[in-house]
Amino acid sequence: MRAWISSSKCPGPPEEGARARRWTRDVLRAHPRVDDLVLVVSELGTNALTHTAGHVLRVMLTVTEGRVTVAVTDSGGTPEGPKVTEATEEAIHRRGLSIRTRE
Repeated sequence: MRAWISSSKCPGPPEEGARARRWTRDVLRAHPRVDDLVLVVSELGTNALTHTAGHVLRVMLTVTEGRVTVAVTDSGGTPEGPKVTEATEEAIHRRGLSIRTRE
């Protein structure tokens, strides 16, 4: 199998996540893990569109022998930057990923 790369830019409102999912499914339709890969694009794309200032999403798929790499980028954060918040036990959003540095 020859390696190849495909990318798509989805400018606009948060609903562009659906377009990114459809594009991913179309590009990888023959891949045995297409459903899993569409889920990854959905999760990363939704987060990127929710937390970016410009609502521009770019998805890049790199396919090589036995591997698919999914890269999702956005147009950058808000001017005030990220804010650490604590989610309630009932919350379905705002859990995030806590990354701590060693001091």
